[in-house]
Amino acid sequence: MSLVAVADIGTRTTKVVAGEQEEGVISLAAVGKSESNGVKNGRLVKPGSAGESLKEATKRVEEMASEQIQSIHLGIGGKPLRFSTNEATVTITSEDRIISQRDVARLKDLVSSIEVGTNNKIISTIPQGFTLDGQEGVTNPVGLQGRRLGVVATLVTVDDKWVNNFKETASRAGCELAGLLPLPQCLGGLLLTEEERTRGKALIDFGGETTELLLFREGGLVEQDSFSLGGKNLTGDLSAKLNVPREEARNIKHKFDLSGPREELKTSNQFQDGPKKYGERKRWEMHSTLSDRTQEIFEMILSRARERNQEQLLNYGIKITGGSSRLDGLIKFLNDTFEPHFERGTPTRPVVGIKDVVEDPGYGPVLGLLNCITDERIEDKGTTSHDSGEFKLFTWIREKLRTVFPGS
Repeated sequence: MSLVAVADIGTRTTKVVAGEQEEGVISLAAVGKSESNGVKNGRLVKPGSAGESLKEATKRVEEMASEQIQSIHLGIGGKPLRFSTNEATVTITSEDRIISQRDVARLKDLVSSIEVGTNNKIISTIPQGFTLDGQEGVTNPVGLQGRRLGVVATLVTVDDKWVNNFKETASRAGCELAGLLPLPQCLGGLLLTEEERTRGKALIDFGGETTELLLFREGGLVEQDSFSLGGKNLTGDLSAKLNVPREEARNIKHKFDLSGPREELKTSNQFQDGPKKYGERKRWEMHSTLSDRTQEIFEMILSRARERNQEQLLNYGIKITGGSSRLDGLIKFLNDTFEPHFERGTPTRPVVGIKDVVEDPGYGPVLGLLNCITDERIEDKGTTSHDSGEFKLFTWIREKLRTVFPGS
C-alpha cells in the first residue's frame, strides 16, 4: 500500500495523517499528533524545532501504518500566502479545431508561467473559468470546437524563505518535502460543497492561537483574513481570573457549556459539573469570562467581513471548524448571539478509517490537505507539473480537476 502523508503544523499541535482515496472515499490509515514547537501565531519561526515535532508525529503514523513515510506534503496558510490573478489564451492549431486535453495542458502551463518575482514560488494554480472564442461560462472545453481558448486563474504564491523553512522542517523530520498545499483552499474543498463555493459561503477556522476567516464565492476564495486570536485567549482570561497555570485553565475551559440564554445560566445545572473546588458564584464568573471573550472574538471577525463588503456572504451561513470549535455549546451560543447562522463544518465527501479523527473538528485542516492531494494524485495519473523545477502545482477544486483539467 502506497500512502499519501500530509501535515498541519499548528501553533499548539502538529498533526500528520496518512491515507488514500478510492472511488471518492477518503480512507485514513494512520494518524499522529505531537506538541508543536517553533511555531508562533500560526507561523513557522524555528524550522529545526518544528521539525522535531513533525518527526515525533510522523513516527507515530509510521508505527500505526507499518509503513515508512519518505515524503510529506505540508500545509501553509495565513499571511504568508499571496494571491494574484492571471489570464492566458492559446490558439487551437488542429485542422478540425477540436480542443484536446493537450490544448488545455498548454493553457495551464502558460497561465502559470507569469513572473511572480525572484523570491516567490507558485504553489497552486486555481482555474476560475474558461472562454472560448470570447464566450464566457465554459467549464469543460475538451471536445468543443473553437479557435482561441482562454482561462482566468488564481495563482497562490509564497516567499522563498517560507519554502526553505518548510524544506528544513521536513528534512529534520527525516522526510522529503513533496510540496506545499494552501490550507484555505484545501479546507474549503473538503468542508464546502461546489454549490456553496459558487453561490458564496463563509468558513471560520477557530484555532488555538489564530483564527482564519475564509470567504468563498464564484467557486473560489475571494477574501482571507488572519486574526491572532483563538482558544489561547479564553485560556489566558481564565488563568488570570483564577490565578492558576494555563494548563489548568485549559482543562477548566472544557468543563462548561456555552449554550443557553445568559439570564438562565446562573441557575443552570451545568455549573454542578464544573470544578468542585470553586463555588457557584465563581463558576458563574468563569463562564461569563469565557462567553464574553468568545463574543468579542467573533464580533471582530464578522465586523471585518462587513468592512470588506462581504455581508451578503454571511447571510448564506457560516461553517466553523478548528480545534477551538470543540468548545461545548459553541454553535448554539453563536446562533443565539449573532444574526448569521452558524453550523459545524463537516466533510462533504465520505471519510472512513479512524472515526475519532473524522469527528474531531481539530483535524479539519489536515483532512482538507489529504483530500486536496489525494484528489490531485488520482487525476495526475503519473503526470507531474513543476513549479520552477521543484514543486508540483496543486489545484484544490476536485470537481474542476475532473471537468476542467481532465487527465492533467
